[in-house]
Amino acid sequence: MVIWSHYQQQLLDCDEQSIGCYGGSFETAFKSIIESQGIVPEDEYPYQENSQTCLLNDQMTVAAQINSYEVVTDNDEQQLLQLVAQQPISVSIAVGDEFIKYTRGVYSGTCGYSHNHAVILLVMG
Repeated sequence: MVIWSHYQQQLLDCDEQSIGCYGGSFETAFKSIIESQGIVPEDEYPYQENSQTCLLNDQMTVAAQINSYEVVTDNDEQQLLQLVAQQPISVSIAVGDEFIKYTRGVYSGTCGYSHNHAVILLVMG
């Protein structure tokens, strides 16, 4: 399994229902992606490490779209395994401070004490 954490700046800046790096939810993020008609690739909307004004425009390429979402039952590992085999899954993780330098692949750093990041979990070839 691979944890993948790109596309975050668009959500930090454009999800008006969240409060940037200080809190948010999957559901408001998904609603924001649906309302924006997709999410653009990181090379067009690069990560800046803090919130700024939403910079989306019509010239940006949409990398992915969603039209709905479902909430997975808490602590149901079998349901999670079944779903991640079919599509990417958003998960909440508790990580240490070094996670800020994470770019991709299997994260092997320290764990945090409470959930402090949201990432996408997907299975790759």
